[in-house]
Amino acid sequence: MPQPAMAAIADLEDSERGCDVFRYHVTSTEVITKYDFVRNGGTGYAYQMSAASQSSKFAGIALVDSEAEETDDIAVCHRCIVDVDCRAASYTVSDPLRLSSSNYLEPDGGANTIAWAAENSSGKTRLKVLINGFKLGGTDTTNFKTNV
Repeated sequence: MPQPAMAAIADLEDSERGCDVFRYHVTSTEVITKYDFVRNGGTGYAYQMSAASQSSKFAGIALVDSEAEETDDIAVCHRCIVDVDCRAASYTVSDPLRLSSSNYLEPDGGANTIAWAAENSSGKTRLKVLINGFKLGGTDTTNFKTNV
């Protein structure tokens, strides 16, 4: 699996106080790194997101690492504003964004949106974005083990 660029998300700790955080199960074979975008596997298990096509199950951003062979639950932030890597382009507040195959955010026409621009920007490769897994419907709360 390619190394995710999501580790470049900065200062999430400063936003955690305003985050909606839930715990997900992790299988012993899944490796998730802190700040990865993760998806809901449908049964309360978190998996690393790797493509825009997985956006319908987008759950949020992992707040902890989960190494191979570990099965401890992980905390996932469903709603927050964070700085993320993005494709250099012009952005306006509320522009929809999707996860690219290269693991950064890029403009989206709406079908694979997982985040929205939270600032106006032109030509930058980092952008403040709003993450809201509840809005996307990938956060099926009936499968959560616990609410943090």
